[in-house]
Amino acid sequence: SVGRIDDADDHNTRSLEDMAVLGSQEGTASTVDLGGVIQFHRGEIERALVLLGGAESVWGMIGTDRWPEATYAVEAVLTAAREKLGDSEFERLLAEGRALSLEALTELAFSP
Repeated sequence: SVGRIDDADDHNTRSLEDMAVLGSQEGTASTVDLGGVIQFHRGEIERALVLLGGAESVWGMIGTDRWPEATYAVEAVLTAAREKLGDSEFERLLAEGRALSLEALTELAFSP
């Protein structure tokens, strides 16, 4: 339901703020992953993919795998988004996210 998505988004935003203050790249990547899942469920598929591409880049940069708790939700979103948008648009949006700096990714995650 919309209320539950809003609650999850509010909690995730607070978590992202904490991770940014702490300078935790791993925590930031995890909260951005969840933000991408939330955006997908709000119907913001393009934004979701940019966020998930950016989080993927951070995970790769720090040499850590995505947290297991998020892996299933992220994979489900990626599968559904590819089906909705097609391979070309799907890959373009992920690449757009991968190209973002950590600062730009965080700004995007915070923007309404």
